[in-house]
Amino acid sequence: MREVLKIAGPDLILRVYPGETVTVSEGESAKFTIVAEPERFTPKKVELILEKGGKIILSELMEKKDNKFEKLLEITPVETVEKFVLKVIADDTLKRERTITVKVKPKIRIIETSTVAKEHLGFRLLEIRKISTREVLETIRRETLLFNLKGKISGKIYCRVDEGRLTLDVDDTPVSVGVQAALELTEYGLERKIPEEFKISLEDQRVTEALLTPLSKLNGKVTFVLEGEE
Repeated sequence: MREVLKIAGPDLILRVYPGETVTVSEGESAKFTIVAEPERFTPKKVELILEKGGKIILSELMEKKDNKFEKLLEITPVETVEKFVLKVIADDTLKRERTITVKVKPKIRIIETSTVAKEHLGFRLLEIRKISTREVLETIRRETLLFNLKGKISGKIYCRVDEGRLTLDVDDTPVSVGVQAALELTEYGLERKIPEEFKISLEDQRVTEALLTPLSKLNGKVTFVLEGEE
């Protein structure tokens, strides 16, 4: 029985750094380093071709460095997402290609509003500010989704008991604990005041369909700080 020895032919290894998808901010350009590494042959030249929508937008020779060919590509996107076909051709015969993608980060805006609505679905809820009445605290306690929000609450409340006064300073306390403690304090006296408005700072909370209903019960009574895409 004869053993047949298979000899591999020439090959061209194509690598794209830092990856085939690069995300940039608006106005920035995306940078790709293209490396073509010949194996088992020594080409005289390696051409780089960049296409978009079937049209060639760039055709240049790559620079030889040691046994590799390299090219730095810099692309300034004009759309939110752009895809390009990248081809490298060695000596007009051996070809390899990849699809590279440039994405533009959406602009982020911070808004303050006294009303949350469906248009805010998907926005990040950063803070609930200007909580200035016992009634608002009671609403938060009554609404389970609000009471169990993952975040911290700060503020100050006091009530008079006969000739004395009970004061509670809440400083970066879990929402449920801070709200419950503040309301329990008010049960001991008749005159209740919030000299320092309460504020809830959220960790990573999105405005969802489920959360929108209880949040809307605070409309016109507090200030919401939201983060969303333009």
